[in-house]
Amino acid sequence: MEERTFEICAAPQWATLFLPIAPALKMPQLLEPITALRSMTRVVADADTAVKIRHGRSFPAWEGSAPWAVVDEAGALLAVYEADGPNAKPTVVLAEAIA
Repeated sequence: MEERTFEICAAPQWATLFLPIAPALKMPQLLEPITALRSMTRVVADADTAVKIRHGRSFPAWEGSAPWAVVDEAGALLAVYEADGPNAKPTVVLAEAIA
């Protein structure tokens, strides 16, 4: 069997910046999408409106400042809407509600 030798390289300089804090870091967690949008005005859509939202329909602008995070009655994210004059138009529509 052929013997192989491997060279061990030194860590890049930037790595030494992170080593002292590495033990303090926690395992990353996957958060619900709505958590990332917590600063947006939240609009709760009933079942009939949720169907229209999933098809990308525009609506009269909702109260509160745009952009709006639109969720279903269970709190799952359906879409993000932005202001378009007196209306609200979809910026992102999710294929399925994401809790």
